[in-house]
Amino acid sequence: MSFFRPRGSPKRECVMQILKCCFCLHRMLRHRLLAACWMVAVAITPSNSQDPDPYSKTFDDFEWVENQERVDIPGSIPLGQKVPTQTAIHHFEQRVKASPDDYMSLTFLGQLYLRQAKETDDWSCYQRAENSLEKSLQILPSYPATKIHLAEVYAAQHRFDESLQLALDVYTQNPTAAMALAIVSDCQLELGRYDEAQTNLAKLYQLETSAPVIARLARFAELNGETEKAISLMDQAIADLDATGALPEESIWFLWRKGMLLLGSGQASHAEDLFEKALAIDGEDAAVLGGLAEAQFALGKIDDAIGSNAKVVELYGAPPAMARLGDFYAALGRNDLAEQWHVKTERAMRKEQETAGAAHARELALFLADHDLHADEAVALARKDLLVRQDIYAYDTLAWCLYRAGQFPEAREMMNKALALGTQDAKLFSHAQSICIAVGEKAEAEQWQQRLIKLQPTVKQAIR
Repeated sequence: MSFFRPRGSPKRECVMQILKCCFCLHRMLRHRLLAACWMVAVAITPSNSQDPDPYSKTFDDFEWVENQERVDIPGSIPLGQKVPTQTAIHHFEQRVKASPDDYMSLTFLGQLYLRQAKETDDWSCYQRAENSLEKSLQILPSYPATKIHLAEVYAAQHRFDESLQLALDVYTQNPTAAMALAIVSDCQLELGRYDEAQTNLAKLYQLETSAPVIARLARFAELNGETEKAISLMDQAIADLDATGALPEESIWFLWRKGMLLLGSGQASHAEDLFEKALAIDGEDAAVLGGLAEAQFALGKIDDAIGSNAKVVELYGAPPAMARLGDFYAALGRNDLAEQWHVKTERAMRKEQETAGAAHARELALFLADHDLHADEAVALARKDLLVRQDIYAYDTLAWCLYRAGQFPEAREMMNKALALGTQDAKLFSHAQSICIAVGEKAEAEQWQQRLIKLQPTVKQAIR
């Protein structure tokens, strides 16, 4: 079986044809916006290679070569089809077992553990990914690819400061390292450093105008209250995938993302269509099923919403889906079932807290505040989350928890910070309305109610 190594001659056209179906996948993995298919062939140079970073090359730098060390992916897997994560993990675990100093295989193994963590929501997988990547760096401390993937792991664990520093180290040494710059911008976004994040995103766009970069531009447009622009940018991202011959699986995240933008702007019917389109590709995608359930609920299709959401719970046992299911039953007046699911949700979220710590503090704080439970604890969790990241939603979470705890003046102060960018978000508007009522700003509360109804016409709320 042949494989690929950095180019030494112009013979690469055959490589580009064979890897055409993998090219967009490579970009998705580089920019970590999708848990996409595992590449059916990966380039590995001999262990005595003098190239300090063979994985920093692009596919334009590879040629077809023979009789070198290679990675054998199971032959029963058709070209372009996803290799099961556990199968790939086992393969690289065997390689590392045979060659403990194989830093490249350790790096691949770390990537795979990271993917497994995202697929299974098993927090221990992040620790395995971290251990594998750190061991690789002990063997070759200067290896940029390992640093980048370790930065990804840190970010997934909400260790944004550590992730940012590691990615900055790589980018400082190589200003053309697009993935490092993407992580830098992502971390600055999570930390609420919006001006810096937007500056670096502009630099990233100069380096690469791919679908994942365009999707990042859409996120900034959304945060700045430019929802229609964000939707248009997502259309561009999806068109980019089509133009580059991306596999259908690679479009799922982008369809979901556009669908959520449509749903958030009151276009539930169009969102439902997009979610259905994505599910035609993968009928068990948790995020898409959750989005579909929310769209169906907004359209008054309560039974359908419960069915879609129950599938997420059945397949993945995800606490947010449990909470949503309880909310749907509450809307039907089935308070007995609603309470059962809310109790299960709280139990599951607290169990996650034992291992994930601050990474899940916001999720639990919002659940408690939304259901008016344990107000003081919710405030403590929200303050813990704010220490980790200072984005607008951290301030919104704290504001909402403070409101539930009866600490209205501080809640108003935090809400002002949450609204600073002009983000058009129904939950922000609803929280702002309730907090303004609590501090006696009835006229302001009426304005937030009107904005909320304009954004979500089906919302009916009375000024109390």
